[in-house]
Amino acid sequence: MSERPTTDWSRTSVEYAKFRSRPPESLIRRLVNRGIGQQGQKILDIGTGTGAMALAMAQQGAHVAGIDSSEGQIEQAKRLAEEQNLEIDYQVGTAEALPWDDNSFDVVTALQSWRYFYYMELLPELRRVLNPGGKLVTAHVNWLPSKSRIVRATEELILEFNPYWDLSGWKGVVKERPRWSRGGTTILDHLCYDEAITFTHEEWVGRIRTSKGVGAQLDDEDREEFTEELVKLLKELAPETFEVQHRIDFHIYSLEVS
Repeated sequence: MSERPTTDWSRTSVEYAKFRSRPPESLIRRLVNRGIGQQGQKILDIGTGTGAMALAMAQQGAHVAGIDSSEGQIEQAKRLAEEQNLEIDYQVGTAEALPWDDNSFDVVTALQSWRYFYYMELLPELRRVLNPGGKLVTAHVNWLPSKSRIVRATEELILEFNPYWDLSGWKGVVKERPRWSRGGTTILDHLCYDEAITFTHEEWVGRIRTSKGVGAQLDDEDREEFTEELVKLLKELAPETFEVQHRIDFHIYSLEVS
């Protein structure tokens, strides 16, 4: 790959909906225990992708909306919601220019998407659409390369095909107070914990094909060649079912400015 690739999440939307359809149950349970995802609560999920967090919140009885800039992702999100008989107001658009009225939501959630936003434009929009006392929840589920030979080998393979991929080698550091949040926000709660997530070969290949560095950036030919190499790699390194340690974290914020 000689040129920096463009990112198009629509390339991987069908597989994304299959292999990344729900957050870990432990994450949802901990959020619900902290008042996020209550019956009748109005929740907006930004950078919703194929709706993993939106679906989980709707299943708890919340009234949910979701927005994403990728038409392909939203198309799959709508399909999943329909299959589960859930009414979710999905929109194609950017979180920095939300189509909803002022004071429309009790909670805004962002699962695995927070790093992609323009905070100077985003935060005023979130303050606008949140009700007084509303909350922002950012959450992440990231594998730990230092804990898994399979992860390290997979990351090395991704970099062979896409040297511009910028998410390899994560050290597992989760800051209690992220830089963007300094000034104008209050951290109401924060939790970071580790959990082993089980994969089959098929599920790991699916999960990796939906990652930014592969599914959203490689062209069709390179993606298929990468898949062949990953299948070979797993046959050499991994039993048919294996665990990968992940670090899961969330922050709950108040965005009210005193």
